Amino acid sequence: MSDNFPPMSIRQAILGATVETVSGTAQLPTAALNNTVVYDAKMMADGLFEGGESAPVGNFGGTEPSTPGPQKGKASFRTELRFGDATPTLLSAAGFSVAGGVATADYINLANHQTLTLALWEGGRRKHLFGASCSKCEIAPESNGQRIYLDWEFSGVWGGVVNDAMPADTTVTTAAMRSAGITLTEDGSEIPQVSGWSVDLGPETNQRGDATSPTALNRYQVEDGRPKLKLDPEARLVDQYDAYGLLLAGGTHAIVLGLSDGAGNTCTISMPRAQRMSVTDAEREKKRVDEVEFMLHRNAASAGVVITFAAA
Repeated sequence: MSDNFPPMSIRQAILGATVETVSGTAQLPTAALNNTVVYDAKMMADGLFEGGESAPVGNFGGTEPSTPGPQKGKASFRTELRFGDATPTLLSAAGFSVAGGVATADYINLANHQTLTLALWEGGRRKHLFGASCSKCEIAPESNGQRIYLDWEFSGVWGGVVNDAMPADTTVTTAAMRSAGITLTEDGSEIPQVSGWSVDLGPETNQRGDATSPTALNRYQVEDGRPKLKLDPEARLVDQYDAYGLLLAGGTHAIVLGLSDGAGNTCTISMPRAQRMSVTDAEREKKRVDEVEFMLHRNAASAGVVITFAAA
């Protein structure tokens, strides 16, 4: 016979994050991410018995109980891009150095990296990860003219589940940034009309194992990165905009993507050495499109991407 407890609403979910004072030491948040709209937040244990499978020997088939391995966990969620939200905090655990509203890709200087404790409250219970670092972040609009989202994935040490009252939520006070009225230049010049675009920050995140810990893990850390940019400019004649000639030339170009919320607050994504890796045939509403993928190479100041937030 089934129990008579009420079900848990999928709408009751609050995500919090705290920058750990000592990386790999849990520092539980007590409130929701500030001024941040979060969608589809999920947090779960990740392959706790992976690699621990066992099979009997001798006269028996089948399997034996598995042995647990490292106490891994993962989280995924989507946020809207808004000025004054938690994006800089989350970027600080994605291989970026963050100071004064400027987030600079800094993938291999591990001493500069932060780790987070993430908590997800679900209608009266709380899950958490600690020693967490970003393993995926992609920035893109849902479609032309629509809101800009960041899709995040984090890996960390699984901290378990306990009953815990839902914390107070915060009221979001700023407008979402949209893919409208943007500025997009290559070496200071405009390019043909673009409808869709995405920036993949490409963090490469690995475990830091620790056999002295009961979890067998110290934390996760970003150890390198391969950021990329995708654009879908309309096709042009060669003397108007030579997409394939630029591809074959193999040069690097400074690309700047400027975003705003309509109230004067801005987010500027600067990519100082973008190199075309491919040009692909596509179409958009019966118009020919040359889809382009760029690798975003490092220069003297950054590992390929600088994101600057500025108030009106």
